[in-house]
Amino acid sequence: MSITILSSTTGVSPFYANKDYHPKIQLQVENDIWIMEVNSFVTDLRLVYDNPKGAIKDAQHCYQIPVDKRKTLVPKIEVGNCMFILARFIKLI
Repeated sequence: MSITILSSTTGVSPFYANKDYHPKIQLQVENDIWIMEVNSFVTDLRLVYDNPKGAIKDAQHCYQIPVDKRKTLVPKIEVGNCMFILARFIKLI
């Protein structure tokens, strides 16, 4: 964990440098029911994330069709064509 790794410069962890004590972290998994509840919660979060993601993708697709119809194509430029170039786009070395 990054909050408990000692810094090579200061010799203490970043958490200790800021708070002046080391964090006490104790994780205990009591039973499988807790793990099953966490898995179902994560699954629910994935659904909450995937539904708007799909709606955004559909909306972008709907807007893309009319935009593509009005898009102008890039003109074909060949050697010898005359054109104007703005000075701000020319970089001098």
